[in-house]
Amino acid sequence: MNTTIWVAVGCYVEHKSNFYKEIIAMNSLLTDKYSNTLVFSSENIPHLNLFDLNILREMLPLALKRLKDIAKKTHTLTLKLKNVLAFPFGTFFIEIEKQSELLTLHAKIVHAIAPLKNGCLCNDYLKHRKTYTREQRKLLQRYGSPHVLKNFTPHITIGHVEKEDNSKICKSLNALRKTESTVFHTLHLFKEDDTLEVVKRFPLQ
Repeated sequence: MNTTIWVAVGCYVEHKSNFYKEIIAMNSLLTDKYSNTLVFSSENIPHLNLFDLNILREMLPLALKRLKDIAKKTHTLTLKLKNVLAFPFGTFFIEIEKQSELLTLHAKIVHAIAPLKNGCLCNDYLKHRKTYTREQRKLLQRYGSPHVLKNFTPHITIGHVEKEDNSKICKSLNALRKTESTVFHTLHLFKEDDTLEVVKRFPLQ
């Protein structure tokens, strides 16, 4: 068995919300009209990703305990939604405004979970290290991810399409977005071995 494990911390979009329905509609548009490779499922639910990295497998119980302690001291999050954008490599996402309470929560999670990596690094992140800035390479080594703290871009991924006109697709997706803000009630941690699995959900206060 591998001694390391990939984990991610995030907040699920509420399944019964209108915002959830909008995300599913956007994902369906990408699937129907383009070669979308991101499929949502009971395991891969639309979510706001707060931090992901590889940690030692034996540290998973401690990671859960630390997240539980953070959740007990964190109020539910009401976050403002911005436009649909795309990363250059074809991932489409809804941008989240960088509100102070969100950035504070992100930093708490990073500083609580990153020490559990004990030198582990995610292979997926290592594939792209040649394109990272000097600052991103430092973050990768120290925290296990190049996209944290000052480099954190809060977002909700809605699909992935390669070799298309991203600006044209964004315009179509933005036409489906009506919700201006959304509320997150839980923190969750999921892990990936052979399959993606939700390990635990923690209610916010």
